[in-house]
Parts: sequence; C-alpha cells; structure tokens
Amino acid sequence: MIDFVLQVKGYHKVYARYFQSNPASGKVMQKLGMKQEGILLKQVEKEVEDIISNGIIK
Repeated sequence: MIDFVLQVKGYHKVYARYFQSNPASGKVMQKLGMKQEGILLKQVEKEVEDIISNGIIK
C-alpha cells in the first residue's frame, strides 16, 4: 500500500500515528519502513497519553 501511494499516486510522504500504549502498532510501522518523527506529548487529556508520529518519505 505504501509503495502504491508513493509510486503510483505520486505522494511525497506517508505518515501515521499511534498511541504510546500500543507499541505493536509502532512495530508494524517500522517493518513497513517508517521512521519515528516525533512524540506529541499528552495529546489525549482523559488518559494523559502521548502519541507517536511515524513517516516515510519517497
């Protein structure tokens, strides 16, 4: 899917985010070639949870 978006559709970047409490999602993104770009601190007030942002550039 990432190859389709980058090569066929011509997008420059694909990004995704996941909750820090769900590291399995991060592992899937890493296997797809995505790199961690940053951490959005305390983005969910109710849970006071961080969100990890990953991306891959063409």
